[in-house]
Amino acid sequence: MDLARAFFEQWFPGTIVIHGSPDRAGDAYDSRWQANFENLHDLGNLLNNILNKHRKSGYQDRDIIIDCTGGYKVTNIAAALDALRLEELMFQYVATGEHAGKITGFNVATETYQG
Repeated sequence: MDLARAFFEQWFPGTIVIHGSPDRAGDAYDSRWQANFENLHDLGNLLNNILNKHRKSGYQDRDIIIDCTGGYKVTNIAAALDALRLEELMFQYVATGEHAGKITGFNVATETYQG
C-alpha cells in the first residue's frame, strides 16, 4: 500500500486516502480496513466501514457507486448484497471484450412478496 500511495501521489498529489494506513512508517495498518477477498463476512464489514466513513463525510448512499469490475467473485457478491440491502446504493460493472467500455449500473432493492 505504501508503494501504491507513493505512485498515485505523483499523479494526484494531496488526494490519495488509504483508510487504516498507519500514522508512522513501519506501524501496522488498521485491520478494520482490510478484508480477505474470499470471505464474504470480511468484505461485508469492510464495505460497511467504507460506507459509514463516507456518510460521516456528508455523502449519502445515492452519491456512492460500488464498481465490481474484475476481482474476486465474492467481492462482486458482497457489492450486490449491499446494493440489495440499501435501496439507494448502486453498483456497476464495466464490460470487457467485444463490449469493452460499456458500463452497466444496477440499482436494486429487495421487496416483500405479497402473493
